[in-house]
Amino acid sequence: MKRVSLWLSTLVLLLATSLAGAGEDLSATVKKEVENYLATRGGAAREGDVSVGCGKLQIGGLVQAWFQYTQNDNKRNWRYDDDPTLYAGSHPPNEMNDNDTFLVRRAQISLGGRITPEVSYYVMIDAARRGDAGEYTSPVLQDAYIDLDLVKWHTIRVGQFKRPIGREALLDNGKLPLPERAGLSLSPLAGLARDAGIMLTQEFKDTVMDWYTLQVGLFNGAGAFDQLPTNRLDDNDSFDIVERLVVRIFGKRGAFFRNDQIGRLEIGVSRLDGKQGETMLAADTVAANGRPNRATWHYTTGIDLEYRYAFKEFGEFWLMGEWLQGTTNRPLAGTFSGDATVADDQIAKVYGWYGMIGYRLGGTRNVHLDRLELVFRYDQWTDMVFPGAAIPQHPVEFSTRTYTGGINYYIKGHNAKVQAAYSWVDDPNQDDWKERWNIRECRNDVFRLAFQVAF
Repeated sequence: MKRVSLWLSTLVLLLATSLAGAGEDLSATVKKEVENYLATRGGAAREGDVSVGCGKLQIGGLVQAWFQYTQNDNKRNWRYDDDPTLYAGSHPPNEMNDNDTFLVRRAQISLGGRITPEVSYYVMIDAARRGDAGEYTSPVLQDAYIDLDLVKWHTIRVGQFKRPIGREALLDNGKLPLPERAGLSLSPLAGLARDAGIMLTQEFKDTVMDWYTLQVGLFNGAGAFDQLPTNRLDDNDSFDIVERLVVRIFGKRGAFFRNDQIGRLEIGVSRLDGKQGETMLAADTVAANGRPNRATWHYTTGIDLEYRYAFKEFGEFWLMGEWLQGTTNRPLAGTFSGDATVADDQIAKVYGWYGMIGYRLGGTRNVHLDRLELVFRYDQWTDMVFPGAAIPQHPVEFSTRTYTGGINYYIKGHNAKVQAAYSWVDDPNQDDWKERWNIRECRNDVFRLAFQVAF
């Protein structure tokens, strides 16, 4: 009888959805009856939850499909075109990198749930990660961690996840203001680099002390300073320690003005200290995880902020910015040197900053205009480091500057949106510096058209 009742309810639902006119109201009524029927018999009536062996499982996903246009430039970014044999292998023509293409930027599947009120878990893979030497190379497994809420207002997280550094890098991939992050946020300096470790988060939610969030973590920190540590064993007995403090100045959870009348402002500071390689090894050897094993120290310091102001009838204005700097006594990967073990005492810095501003339209009385958001970002970061000819301990540093303007069309918030952005890229040029390194600026502006669905 129960099966017949469920079958009849389902049949009525299918018939209702096929009817024109009043089908919407009838469908909603029958759907509610079926959900109530399932709920009274232990079924899962809540959207997004799936019954599993223990607890509840929630499945999520993110699909981003892109078209990317890159400005054509078939010359090398090094001035050796007169003799193609010079540095032909390490610096091929830019023709190899300026192809227009369609691509699946991300194809994420996530599984998360709660076993008990104190124990939860989260796993996320990205099937779009490429396994060759392409731009988006990284392991398929992104996040895999367990959260323990054993003490009120304190959470212990253990597993692999983003290190708490920066701001834009810590944003969910489906909630980015522009199709791609700034160069600084994509670098190994920022929290986008996932690592295995343990982290404690202190946040006094729903109390008078909820104006700050403090995070402290220990991570493997394997590999060289400018390489991703994701899915790698540690290469010494030391761990990287990472701290991040976020203070909400004003807003509903602000330290001073606990309302949104003047908007919401929060400021964050981050710090990483660590060592890589074994002290007993003076030269570059290869550890079990495939990374160089010389003992080197490194640290990263950053500050960031975000401000938002929602108008009563005219949308929302916001701005975001951050600055990061990383320092190491090891020559970075790609350093222009014939000896990979040169200059133990050579201090190299990788640093950068960006500023981003946006306005989400509202109150225009036009459904399509109210779905638009305008965004502009300027970012600058050091992406090339060379040993200085005159002072070996102070390398010559070259920075890339990028100006990006974009427009977003939100069909259903971040669950369904279209983004378009054009980046004007200003690369290093030898004329900008006293020391001549035979560098020429490539024409490599980029246009991206991104389609996104998140569930």
